Amino acid sequence: MDCSDFLLKNSKHVIKLAVLQSKVFFIQLIFNTAWSWMFFSFHMPFIALLNIWLLIYLNINLAYKMSKIDVLSATLYCPYVIWLMFASYLNLFIVINN
Repeated sequence: MDCSDFLLKNSKHVIKLAVLQSKVFFIQLIFNTAWSWMFFSFHMPFIALLNIWLLIYLNINLAYKMSKIDVLSATLYCPYVIWLMFASYLNLFIVINN
């Protein structure tokens, strides 16, 4: 994630879009931290599941917009989106089975 953010910030073209995407990146980072607190500390797996679905949406949108600025940055970001989908599956499993 850091490499993608670095490449995005150092992009020579479309500076305004890169700054906007950096803000979205920071917002999704806050939601990522909130997920950990919701799931592990407060034991609210359903709310955490809604949060992780929002994270998936934000990050797919972020990766798509990154690809318009820098393809390498978007490619480096894709494993994180895949990890979020897997974490969402695990979270859903816990919600269903509890």
